[in-house]
This record gives sequence, structure tokens and C-alpha cells, in this order.
Amino acid sequence: MASRILGVDLGAYSVKVVVSNPGFRGAAVTQVIEELVPEGEEPHLVRAAGVAGRILAGYRGEEDSVYASIAGDKVFLHVLEFGFKSLRRAELESAVGAELEGVLPIDLEDMVYAFEQIPKVPTPTGTLEIVDVGDDEVTAVGDVPVASVPAARSHGRVADAVVGMRILGAATQRSRAEEFLIALRSEGVDPRGLLAAPAPYARLAEKLVGDGSLIAVLDIGHMRSDFCLAMGGHPIFARTVARGGHHLTRALAKAWNLDYRRAEEAKHSDGFVRAPSQSAPSEAAAQIGDLLQGEVKQLLREVRRTLNACRAKTGFTVPRIVLLGGGSRLRGLPRYLSEQLQLPVDVLPPEASQALLGAAASSAALDTCALAVGVAMDGASAKPSFDLRQGALAFKADTSFLRSKAKTLAMAGVAIMAFGVLSAYTGVSKLRAAEKTLKKRVALESAAALGEQLSAAEVLDRVGPIESSNRVSPVPSMTAYDMLLAFNTALPAKDKAVLDVSEVEIQAGKVVVKATSSPFDETSALQGIKNLEESLRASECFKDFTSPESQPGANDSRQFTLTIKSSCNKKD
Repeated sequence: MASRILGVDLGAYSVKVVVSNPGFRGAAVTQVIEELVPEGEEPHLVRAAGVAGRILAGYRGEEDSVYASIAGDKVFLHVLEFGFKSLRRAELESAVGAELEGVLPIDLEDMVYAFEQIPKVPTPTGTLEIVDVGDDEVTAVGDVPVASVPAARSHGRVADAVVGMRILGAATQRSRAEEFLIALRSEGVDPRGLLAAPAPYARLAEKLVGDGSLIAVLDIGHMRSDFCLAMGGHPIFARTVARGGHHLTRALAKAWNLDYRRAEEAKHSDGFVRAPSQSAPSEAAAQIGDLLQGEVKQLLREVRRTLNACRAKTGFTVPRIVLLGGGSRLRGLPRYLSEQLQLPVDVLPPEASQALLGAAASSAALDTCALAVGVAMDGASAKPSFDLRQGALAFKADTSFLRSKAKTLAMAGVAIMAFGVLSAYTGVSKLRAAEKTLKKRVALESAAALGEQLSAAEVLDRVGPIESSNRVSPVPSMTAYDMLLAFNTALPAKDKAVLDVSEVEIQAGKVVVKATSSPFDETSALQGIKNLEESLRASECFKDFTSPESQPGANDSRQFTLTIKSSCNKKD
């Protein structure tokens, strides 16, 4: 079986596993499995890991790769700003680690983190239709370039254009990541990557828009809601808030004195949130809407804070929100959020699930397994983003599969050796053929020049060695580059002379240098020239020269020209 990518989401309400086949254009989802997390006294992580282990035991092959996500409320997400524009990855990693240690309550040695650079805010282009909003009517004024239109007014600050770069970093305690991995390993699952949510939503968002434009995803889950603003498959801002469908159910159960299960059923059947411009479809929906209004307002407040924080830290303004998760199915919620936030808020249409899930769309909806789909897509990429399996927690590949391939590998090795021997034999044969050809040419040339056919050794004996003749090679013992290096080595230390060399001309047996001695005053400038002379006379190549005459320059400097006779670049 070919290698597949499995994305795992240990949700608070259910465990989702997405099976995908990696391809040239990304991962293609083939199957979606979802099972509820059973109730019990054990910690949620243990119960959810047990469910994931049972699912993967039936769907995972030996060559399949598993990627899991760690919940956003277990991860610190921060936007960092640096003044430099480019830096090597290793140096940038050290800088990010030091910065995260300064803002998080975790020591660097107890932290695992990952990071990605945030794209810069694109410059608007095109034209906008400007209108005059009067008391009773709206009058069009005309089209103007977008760049000339001031930014729309909004509450809170907007981040200034960054000079260097902005980084989105995700970090968590090493012990917390180890606890997550231990829980999965106890069920026979060792994920290749541990991706920090909500970052994987960026891969899903890229598929939703298709053109790399800016889009935000809000996944309203059972215990928490994940927000991710993405562009071109890269997360720009991410945040997790502790508000979800559970809080709505709990509000109904408390108000009507219902058990949790019946309150959940009432929410699913009659749940409704009334927007200011909307009326309830029924009296029951109106009553439930009034009860849910308080909890929805708290979710709205957190979403508004998230949008303001995104704008203040990154400079990006959210243009559109797509709702995901079970909480997005609450009737009236998209319209309510859209009117309160003053921006488009939509749910996923069925065709979006069909396009991304394919045949699996018949058994699952994309809104409930979105994070697992994003994890699978991120795992299928060349390098998953925000993978917290770093350092000592890095995934160690199992090489036991090599034993099953030992015979094939041995045969491949023998074939490679055989081709190597054949290549060497062919090369030796070509060299021998070339040697015979050269011997024939030497014999013919020697017969024409010396009157008899001779071998190469006999020709050398007849002519004699080059050293015994009076011929001198025109090639100098040192090139101009060698002379420049020698001159640079002969210069005095910076504490003895501050020199600004403007011109170096290297000729056969001569070096002409034009420079300026630029210390703090004229006396030290003259002393710098004397130190230069002493340093050059100590060199074997630059002893022969006349002390230069200097002229006053700007700021108490002294300009001089030095002509040096050198024999280092001549043949002895």
C-alpha cells in the first residue's frame, strides 16, 4: 500500500481522523472517521487518545504517516517583530527563542516552539467608487485610486508598516508536549508531527479561496473556538478562545433546569440567534434565542477582540470570515455576527465539502472535521508549519522496515557495484587507447623533427631538461592577486594606523598605492604614515621605497602616494 497521510484532531467532543493520499497538487481526502469521546473520570487526553488508537488500529498501514494537532488553548501564540529583513534560519531561531522566553512564563530550556514569517501587508491597487453618504440618500462621487484612499476607520490601533519582519510564533511547555505524545504512544500511535492549532487551518483556507487571497476561518467547537487569518496557505494571525457550543448548552440547561443531554437536543432542534434585523421563526426559537443571547454576546466580544488584536499586531484587516465547527450550525449565527462585526460572515456551502472531501463528503461534513483536514494537508506538504516536535522531541524514523527490504537493497547494491566496475573498465580502456594514439603521434613528430622515431622519454633525453636551457618562463612567481594579499598582510594594525586606501596599482616589479591617513588629528595622521613605513620595511616584498610626501586633507587627514619596488612577482 502506498504511503498515506493521516490527520488526527483530538477534539473535546469527538476525535476526527482524516485519511488522505498525497499528490503533486496536495493531499486528496479519501476517508473521514469521527467517534465521540466517551465520558469518564480519566483525563480527556487519555480518553481521546484511546479513541484515536482504536481508529488508527483499523485504518493505518505500516508506511502511513500520522500527524496530530495540539489544541490551541495548550499553546501560546505570539506575533514578534524584528528590525532585520533577512537572517539565516539558525540565527533567526535563536532570536525567536530569546524573544519568546522574554514574553512567556516558560524558560527556554523547558520550551518547544515553532515559527513562520508573516507576509507583509499588500499595497492596495485598482480603483474604488467613492460615495457621499447623506442623511437621506447616497450619492456617487466617482472612482479614485485605492492607494489614495485613507484606511477605513476602525476601533483600536493599526500596526505600522514593519521595517524588518514579523514572526508568528507558537510555543508550549516541553512537559505538556511530552504528555500529549506519551498518551498517543500508549495507544500505539507515534505521530510524525505535532502541529500547533489553529495554524493548520491556513492550508484549508487556501483551498477554500483558491486564489491566495486573504480569508479568516472561525471554527466554533465544543469547548473552544479557533480563529485563523491566512493568506496563500500561510497563517498570519491565530487565536483560541475558551467559548464554544458547550457554553450554549450549559446556559439552556441552567435556565430550564434540564439535564445536559436534553439541553443539547433542544439547542440542535430549536437553537436560534436573532440578529437585530431579523425575527425569530417561532416562539420556541425566540425563547431559546433570548436565553442564548448572553453567551453569544460573550463569543462576539472575544471575536471582536481577536479582530482588533490581529489589526494591531499585524496590520491586516479581516475582509471575510468563514464559520466552521458544530457551533456554526446554530441558526441565525452567521447573520448575527455579520451585522455586529460589519463584515461578511458565511458558512461553508455543501459544494465546498464536496470539492475538498470528495467521496468522503457523503459520510462527513467539512465543518466538523476542518482541523483534521488542515492537519492532513499540512502533513502532506514538504515541511509542515508550526511542528512542535523539535529538538529532543523530534520524530525518530523507524528503520525496522529496512529488514523487509534487505534483499532488494542488497541486489541494488550489487547492481551499483557492477555498474561501477564496468564504468572503471571502460575508462581504463579509453585511457589505453589514448596512450597508443599519443605514442604514434610522438613517433611521427620526432621523425619529422629529429630524423628518427623516438619515444617520449627518448625525446626528453635528446632535448634536455628546461632548467639547463637559457629560456625563462614569462609567468611571474606571484600574480597581482597574490601581491595584493601580501600588501594587505604587510599593513600595520588598526591601532597603529587608520588608512583609507583609494587606489592600488600593481605592475611588474612595482606597486603604487594612493591612500589617506585619517586618525583624530594631524600629528597622529603623520605618525600613522610612519607606522606604515615601518610595517612595510619589515616585509620581504616591500622594503625598497622612498618615504612618501603627504599633503593635508579634510578633517586633519594626510593624503599620500607610495611607490614600492618589489621583486616578489619576478622570476628568480
